Amino acid sequence: MPYKDPEKNKVAMKVASKKYYATHKDDPDFTNHRKETRREWYLAHREQENERSQLYNETYKEKLAVRRREYDIDNKEYIKQRTLNYLASHKDTIKAKRHKYWTDYKGPLTKQKRAIFWLRVLELYGDRCSCCGEDLRAFGTIEHINGGGSEHRKKNNLRILRDVIEENDKSKYRVTCWNCHLGAHHNGGICPHKTHSTLRVKPKVVQCE
Repeated sequence: MPYKDPEKNKVAMKVASKKYYATHKDDPDFTNHRKETRREWYLAHREQENERSQLYNETYKEKLAVRRREYDIDNKEYIKQRTLNYLASHKDTIKAKRHKYWTDYKGPLTKQKRAIFWLRVLELYGDRCSCCGEDLRAFGTIEHINGGGSEHRKKNNLRILRDVIEENDKSKYRVTCWNCHLGAHHNGGICPHKTHSTLRVKPKVVQCE
């Protein structure tokens, strides 16, 4: 031991270690050996290191958050390019993870939320078509009385339902079936039930030989 005092010896060993690393950091054999030994040590002390890291993050939470923000601001272009490179080189992996996430979690949750929101819409605006009286929920749609549905649909489905529920404006929205909704869309905003009720196609009778 160069020094009898443990603290002085610790500082001296640290300085010597840094000096040795500075002179050998470009040596491939040294870097590979260093990575292997550090990896072996981490695997042998994984729980201890995780506890130490967790304690450090909790103790210096605010300081680390400020440091991350400063780093993100100073290295904005580098982070952006690194992210793009990662996305390009791991496209298939990311796609598979997103598909699994949607299949296992997001998809069922979205369907469940939509069903809850749709029931609330029916409570507020009526549980049947405002034109023909169709009460089968599978045919139900939300019609924008004053137009603007295409712009509104650029949001996701849940956001539309939230808007309809929060506004609760029967002069702006109404519940109609698919038939009446599309009929009004192709008939100047008025359902054909109201303007062409007498113009019905007569069924053609075909006799079987």
